[in-house]
Amino acid sequence: MTGKARKQNISDIFCELMGTGPVEITPIAEGVMTQKFLVRMTDGKYIIRFYPKGRTKIVEFEPEVIRQCWEAGIKVPRVLIDSRTGPKSDSTYMIYEYVEGHTLASQIGSLKHEQ
Repeated sequence: MTGKARKQNISDIFCELMGTGPVEITPIAEGVMTQKFLVRMTDGKYIIRFYPKGRTKIVEFEPEVIRQCWEAGIKVPRVLIDSRTGPKSDSTYMIYEYVEGHTLASQIGSLKHEQ
């Protein structure tokens, strides 16, 4: 999908989900396993993550793992919806609230293990 077509797809998903379109859609270059976009709405920021064809099965469990962590009080984003129950798309996706901070991949070397 071209960049313009992807942005239209994102806009369509958010319009159906929230009743209004995004103010801004910005690709996020970090990571290689999924294609991510920062979506700024009038009420806040969200991330939409698209899974490539070889990784589409991940949406069957990843949103639930993140939801369980969020419910346990772990600082992770709150998942809003995914392609299993959200607006239809040709691509598998998950939408979650944007959380300010650093990616785990960028911090993994500096994490300390406490016993």
